[in-house]
Amino acid sequence: MVIAVISGKGGTGKTTLATNFAEVLSSTRKVQLLDADAEEPDVHLFFQISKDYEEEVSLMLPVIDKEKCTLCGECARRCQFGALSVFNTGVMVFNNLCHGCGLCTNICPEGAIGETPKTIGRVELGRISDNLYYGMGILEIGEPSPVRIIRALRSTSTRIRS
Repeated sequence: MVIAVISGKGGTGKTTLATNFAEVLSSTRKVQLLDADAEEPDVHLFFQISKDYEEEVSLMLPVIDKEKCTLCGECARRCQFGALSVFNTGVMVFNNLCHGCGLCTNICPEGAIGETPKTIGRVELGRISDNLYYGMGILEIGEPSPVRIIRALRSTSTRIRS
C-alpha cells in the first residue's frame, strides 16, 4: 500500500502528519518513509537516521564538437525545450533549459554532439528503526527541477529493505 501526503501549499502539516503516521504504523509493520520534497527535505530533522546508502543523480548535458559541427541546426530545431541555439559562430547550449533527454545527441547527422554528466542532486536511504526505513531526495541549490531526483528516490527505495 502506498500512502502519499501531498498539498500544493506549504505549512499545512504534511511533514508532521507523515512522520507521525509512519511512526505509528511502524509499530506493527515495515514502513518506508520517503521525503520527496527534494527542494527542502526536512523529515530527517524528526528522527535519528542511520544512513545506509547514497547515490548521486546526474543529468547528461550535450557537448558540441566544433570540429565536426556543420551548423545545420537540426539539434536546435528538434529540441522541444529550446536548450540549443545555432549561430554563425557555433552552437550554444543552455544547460538550465536542457532536460537531458539525449535527442540532440541521437539525431545529429554529423555525430558532433556528445554528452557530459552534471550532478543535480542525490538520494539518501537509511533506517530509523527496525521497521521504519527512510529515503530522501536532495536537489542541488539552483537546479530548476526536482523531477529526476524524485524518480531516482522512488526507484532506489527498493534498496531500503535489502
